[in-house]
Amino acid sequence: MHQESPVKLSPEQIEALFIFCKQHKVEYYDVQLELVDHMAASIEWEMAKDNSLSFESALGKVFKSFGYKGFSGVLASRERIMTQWYGKQQWKIFLSYFTWPKATLTVMIMAVLYTLRLWLSLSTLKYVIGGTLLSLIFLELILLMRLKKGTRAPHTPLLMLKRARLWNFQSFILINVYFSILNGKRWIFHDSDSVAHSLNAYGYYCFIIAFSIMVVMLLAVYNVREKVNRMAEDKYPGAYEPAE
Repeated sequence: MHQESPVKLSPEQIEALFIFCKQHKVEYYDVQLELVDHMAASIEWEMAKDNSLSFESALGKVFKSFGYKGFSGVLASRERIMTQWYGKQQWKIFLSYFTWPKATLTVMIMAVLYTLRLWLSLSTLKYVIGGTLLSLIFLELILLMRLKKGTRAPHTPLLMLKRARLWNFQSFILINVYFSILNGKRWIFHDSDSVAHSLNAYGYYCFIIAFSIMVVMLLAVYNVREKVNRMAEDKYPGAYEPAE
């Protein structure tokens, strides 16, 4: 365990380290905080070893230790770790919808879609399929508005939230996957004879499963986003304070 350095940086010097990070293209507050903490400890030890060493000289020496890439290597490493962590969180919440009691939602969606095939004609059912796919877009808009209403946006960007922004408009991606992989357009745009041929029990069961997974995926994505947003607000309150 390292001993505590006898030299302590002043608040002004700590602020200078934040400015130094920004000058070197580190825009994310959480990464800035990590770098400032590391550099401050290293600078304190350098100044403790050599009393004649100025803060600026110690800073230059510490910065050289990051190599020719500077902070870019740290940024790439943190982004990779954050991507892996975010993916694990999303997968965990996604799987929770297939366990009790959340599994009831998945079962209910499948049951409703299965019942529709028994009650409706094929010519009507193909429009219902189109409508259910459009409902994904409305569901995402509702989830997005709820997310923006329930969480605050940081004044300083956070790497922790960068991954979350990449998940906007998942409904369009999921619908595109449905059309591309399951050839879903034949069930909506073709005539009744083609629909009758393609909308057999097996094909419709595939649609039921695919649509249920789409809904669960959307709910999981926004569940993770809400969780991560609240976690970021608790962990990095400084990012939510107005810049001076």
